[in-house]
Amino acid sequence: MICAQITDLEFSLIESKVKKSADKIGLDDRSTGFLYLILDSLFPRSGEDISSLITDGGSDRGVDAVYIQESGNVAHISIVQSKYASTIKSAGRTFPGNEIDKLISFIRDLVDRVAGLPESVNPLLRGKIVDIWRLVDQGKMIYIHIFLVSNALPLATHERKRLDAFCSQYEFISVEELSYQSIISLISSDGRTKEDGILDTVDVQKYERADCDIRGLVANVDARSYIDMISNEGGKTTSLR
Repeated sequence: MICAQITDLEFSLIESKVKKSADKIGLDDRSTGFLYLILDSLFPRSGEDISSLITDGGSDRGVDAVYIQESGNVAHISIVQSKYASTIKSAGRTFPGNEIDKLISFIRDLVDRVAGLPESVNPLLRGKIVDIWRLVDQGKMIYIHIFLVSNALPLATHERKRLDAFCSQYEFISVEELSYQSIISLISSDGRTKEDGILDTVDVQKYERADCDIRGLVANVDARSYIDMISNEGGKTTSLR
């Protein structure tokens, strides 16, 4: 599939969001600002928590961030690789195919539990690997979802086929690309009307779920508190306690 080139307007829209993100974290680094922006949109959390997801740096094996979500006997592992184009010219290029080799190599070592893998990466990524292997040892089923994120064009067709061929070897690995068009849709949702209200849960078992910019909390809810909430004038939406 041939993707349209990014326009000046689209590039400027993303740039303005990236600048605000970089200013928010106090860094004059647009690449890091872009990564924070994406992580905050994919996994809405507080600014302090976002930093705990980042594994970017030397010896990161092509992995810029890892987000681990546990749900009962299942753990969802989101692996993010982010590429930021600082000019509109570079934004007209496809996602670099050589980065796919790094990810394929890392994920293969991760699922095969290759000895020495934790020692070969930076401390931030090492901690994520240890956490993932601990979940496996606990008997949890692991699902890995790869995000390739860039304010440029997606992978070239032959590179995407190569990555899909690798993922197809494992039932628990999937991949999703977020190029500039997807990113614009993602960050444009910030202006949605937000309301709040209160729901009571009936037990302590609660877990988070996030799908792109939509964040949810799964729990058993007391029916009376739900009826009370939707009966209130103003139609406030949910907050769980």
